[in-house]
Amino acid sequence: PTLLKVKRFHDAEARVIEHVPGKGRHRGRVGALLVELANGVTFSVGSGLTDAEREQPPRVGSVITFRYQ
Repeated sequence: PTLLKVKRFHDAEARVIEHVPGKGRHRGRVGALLVELANGVTFSVGSGLTDAEREQPPRVGSVITFRYQ
């Protein structure tokens, strides 16, 4: 009679290769991080960054942990 929806998340690590400038509300701060996985795949991570993280983002070359579904 009752359905419970459970979303599963996975964690992974990637190396920051570039800071992408923000637009609109984030102008003058980091909008996203361009990252690279160990297998060479690159993509942007932007959603989920706090205002503090946008002001002082991880350094280029550092490794971050991110969550995905």
